[in-house]
Amino acid sequence: MRIQQDTTLPMNLQVEIAIPNEARHDDAGAQAQVVVRPAGGDGDPAGSALRWSFSPDEAELLARSLQEAADSARAMT
Repeated sequence: MRIQQDTTLPMNLQVEIAIPNEARHDDAGAQAQVVVRPAGGDGDPAGSALRWSFSPDEAELLARSLQEAADSARAMT
């Protein structure tokens, strides 16, 4: 189940929060996922195959790594 969608148009990426059915039925083991895929992938079979899913902790780690890389790149220019 997709409950939130944010399209980052400059990068053509779509960010969604996916909640497994088990989580909707109070299963403590089920965890929401952060899903990233190319924008417009819903209508394009090839595009919909490209997607990356992260646990909330993994998404947070990725965000920190991307921020550190962006800060380093800015410092070099």
